[in-house]
Amino acid sequence: MSLSTIMGNAGLSGYAIVAMILFLAVFTSLMIRLWRQSRTGRLEEAGAMPLDDGRPAQGAEPSAAHREETR
Repeated sequence: MSLSTIMGNAGLSGYAIVAMILFLAVFTSLMIRLWRQSRTGRLEEAGAMPLDDGRPAQGAEPSAAHREETR
């Protein structure tokens, strides 16, 4: 008796179907979530976070809030 015969008769095809359904559900929910976030602008804000260190850009006028913090 070979391993392929044992695995073929084990009836594991149901696990593959459940895994595919689970994958499709997670993938679809992530795509819907990303699509909704791009409309609200939250995705752009999150994308700029690594570049934002709280200081104004060089040559830019500091904001009133930043001037108050530095006093």
